[in-house]
Amino acid sequence: METPDARRVIAERGTRETPHGHLDVVVEAELSWGNRIDHDWRIVDPHLMDWTLDLAKPFHVDLLRQSFRFPPGVALGVYPSSSGGFGPRMSLATPDFSSIIAPLPRGWSGEYGRIEL
Repeated sequence: METPDARRVIAERGTRETPHGHLDVVVEAELSWGNRIDHDWRIVDPHLMDWTLDLAKPFHVDLLRQSFRFPPGVALGVYPSSSGGFGPRMSLATPDFSSIIAPLPRGWSGEYGRIEL
């Protein structure tokens, strides 16, 4: 017998009025777990309407897994340093160009990879 999955479902996309709104519950959860916002939601690329928010601390990956169900289009990944001056980081990104960026936890490799949610 299957037990119901009580985790909150995260939508794959936001709305026209709030493109990043579907990720606000993830940000609220991270804040409740002790994280902070370094840079609030802003458009990084006006051509793509790429919305990004930066967290001060690494994602609480285990708590995210326990609390939310993410659709296949929403991915958490590790990205290496870039020529734009960004160090290695984690990014929770959606197909509609909304993303939450966080630093890597201590000891994690800065090599590109996907983190299962």
